[in-house]
Amino acid sequence: MVEKNVRFAIGKYNTWNYKWDIRPNGYLILNERTNSRVWFPNILQSMRENSAPGYSEYEDADGQARNIPISGTQADGIKEAMVEIHKTFEEQGLFPHCKILKQVHDEIVVKQPLNMDGKSNEWKANPVYMKFTGEQLGIVKLVSVPDFVNFTMSKVMNRYLKNVKMGVDTTVKLTWTK
Repeated sequence: MVEKNVRFAIGKYNTWNYKWDIRPNGYLILNERTNSRVWFPNILQSMRENSAPGYSEYEDADGQARNIPISGTQADGIKEAMVEIHKTFEEQGLFPHCKILKQVHDEIVVKQPLNMDGKSNEWKANPVYMKFTGEQLGIVKLVSVPDFVNFTMSKVMNRYLKNVKMGVDTTVKLTWTK
């Protein structure tokens, strides 16, 4: 069976409304939904010793605290999207024909038969659809695997981001390359 790898990439975020202060607790909560936390050992050590961190220690922690919500939220969202995608593949009896091969940074690589890709001649000749329940009134739609993964990734990431609507780019290829 000829199969395609599908690459799905989450777009870049450019708007954040976040409080960066890590001093009160020694950790930063990445996401209120999952309560994911990142701990800062140097800040915790200073708190235990009841002393102020050095300027360079605080500056390092502050720089990390500014980047962590972006990379941490992305990591949480990718993991949650992968779980939802895999679970749906199993529920619909598509696994192992459709499966997640790997995750690279902000991409999920999915293996699928050609007649489920939504583009190829095999799809046009003999399309196989996934059942997909949209969020509006529970309407069941028939969609290709790339459309399903695209919607699932957008839906999951938009749960995490309050002020930004996230889009997803989808590419269908025979092989995955960066």
